[in-house]
Formats: sequence, C-alpha cells, structure tokens
Amino acid sequence: MSKIDIDTPIKGEMLKECKAHLLEQSYMSGVERNPARVRATAEVFTPNDIVRRMVTSIGLEKIRDPEKRILDPACGDGQFLAYILWCRIEEGVPLEKALTTLFGIDIMEDNVTLCIQRLSCGSDNEKILDILENNIIEQDTLSRFPELVDGPLFTPTS
Repeated sequence: MSKIDIDTPIKGEMLKECKAHLLEQSYMSGVERNPARVRATAEVFTPNDIVRRMVTSIGLEKIRDPEKRILDPACGDGQFLAYILWCRIEEGVPLEKALTTLFGIDIMEDNVTLCIQRLSCGSDNEKILDILENNIIEQDTLSRFPELVDGPLFTPTS
C-alpha cells in the first residue's frame, strides 16, 4: 500500500488493506517473548476484544476526534493505537491527520519498530514514517516522565 494518499480519506480496497494491517494481526506476533523477557520487561499484551471494549468505553466521539492527543505510555506493538487509528480512518480522517496526534512510548526497540510498521498501514510514504518515528519512541516512560511516579497518581492517600 505504498501509494496511499495521506491527505484524503482512505477508501475502497486500500481501506480493507489498512484494516487488515491494523487489526488482523495474530495476538502478540512479531517478537519472541520468552519468560525471561517477560520477567525483565513486564510485557503484557491486551487481546483485541478487550482493546475494543476499553476504547469504546472512553467514547468513540473522543477517540475519533483527530484534534485529541492520545498517548499510550506502554504501547507495545501498537494494539491500542492501531484500534484508535482505525476508528479515525473509518470516520474519514486522512491518515496524516489521524497520526499526528497519536503518540506511543515503549521500553523495547523491537516493539517500537512493530508499532511503527503497523500504524503506517503498510505505506512506505516518507511523511508518514517521519510522523511515526517522531511520535512512537523507545523510552522508559517512568524515567522520561518522573512526575508520573512522584505525582498524584502514585501518592498514597490516608
């Protein structure tokens, strides 16, 4: 799907290809996740049906809005971001606009690579890849944003 038009809504056969690329992956595919890796990284991946229910519970009108910024602080291979991107594409939002406000962080380089490949919808368009390489990054979220650890989310209440 390298000839995707990033400035207009995706339609027809390209829409089917994009959906397959985003949503029809095997669960936890693409990287061998042995017990030692899982212990070291605490990787837990969310099955598709749970992702759909969780995202839908937020409210699809919010998710589909390309002006809303969304961050997945432990994005893995992009399970949540892929579903959110699909909701936007299905709504007729052009790929470029849909991607510019999606952000992901993961501690594992191979997960970041898989996420970028997945969210590109199979396109090799340089503009799309530039957006994704800036928005999907390899980092330890808690090291990058220490206020998450010391802030109100983790402050014990009495």
